[in-house]
Amino acid sequence: MLHKFLSGSDCYALRCALLHQGTDEIGEQDAREALDSFHFTEPPRSGCIHMNQSGKVLQIQVDKFASEMIQAIRSWLSDISCDTEKQQRLSMLMRIHQPFRF
Repeated sequence: MLHKFLSGSDCYALRCALLHQGTDEIGEQDAREALDSFHFTEPPRSGCIHMNQSGKVLQIQVDKFASEMIQAIRSWLSDISCDTEKQQRLSMLMRIHQPFRF
C-alpha cells in the first residue's frame, strides 16, 4: 500500500494554522488527519529533502511544495472549466495587476 504523506485534511489544517495562527503546528486543528506538524526546509545545494516523515511531523522542501501546489491548482482549474458556478466565483477573486507606468 502506498503511504499518503499529505492528505487533503492535513493540508487544509496547515492552511488554517498558517493563516489564522501563523504556525506550522496543526495538532490542535479539527481538520487534521494524521500529522501534528510540518517542517518547511530550504532547498539544499544538491539533492532533495522533500516529503520526509518522522512520526507525526512532515518535512517539506518549500520550493517543491510550492511547485506541487501550483500544479494542483492548474489541474483543479482544468477540472472545473465547465462548471459555470465555480467559474463565476473565480471571476470575483482578487487579481494581481501590472504596476502603474508613470
